[in-house]
Amino acid sequence: MSLVSLQDAIADLVRDRDGLISSGQRDAALQSAVLRYSEHRPLDLVEDVTSTGGRRLELPTQWQNGRSRTRSLEYPAGEEPASYIEAGTYRLYQGPSSAQLELPLSLSAGEVVRVTYTRGHTVDATTDTIPDQDARAVACLAASDLCGQMARYYGQESESSIGADAVDRKSKADTYRMFERDLRSQYFNHLGIADRGSTAAGVVVSPARPAERTRLLGRRR
Repeated sequence: MSLVSLQDAIADLVRDRDGLISSGQRDAALQSAVLRYSEHRPLDLVEDVTSTGGRRLELPTQWQNGRSRTRSLEYPAGEEPASYIEAGTYRLYQGPSSAQLELPLSLSAGEVVRVTYTRGHTVDATTDTIPDQDARAVACLAASDLCGQMARYYGQESESSIGADAVDRKSKADTYRMFERDLRSQYFNHLGIADRGSTAAGVVVSPARPAERTRLLGRRR
């Protein structure tokens, strides 16, 4: 689903007949939903990284500082059966200007490590990495945010109104609160996970995949 299709889906779910939600607010809600979705189902990438020698390895080109996590390090890359550096024996080393992967063994220049890692999803005018089967769920999460904003707006307006106008605005506030809860539930039900409330943006990391053959700490090629 393209950015425009997601924007249209969000507008259809919110049904803002009074035109209160700006395009900027809609797009901000979408990007917030993409970040949250990236916590639950981050994008997996695989990249071959060539060593320059020693125990430190450059990070993959699409690594996102503060969000990406390693899934596995295959070394030597491409062997059958696959060989992995044992999870927990390598770490992210933060230097003064950049980060690297610090390995439990020293590599020769030119050796290749196949890095499987996570990063957040991207939705913009040229790129959309959200799988089609999850696109509507992401739109529901964004629409839930906007419905919450609408509910708060009408709730505040009802307090400053009188008579039938106050009743109408309170009714709208209640309706949008219901929409907010329902749309949020649709997102979490689709992903099959519990709604534990708001959490800080980041990437949830699954344990490294079990290796068919593991290269142990200090063992050299």
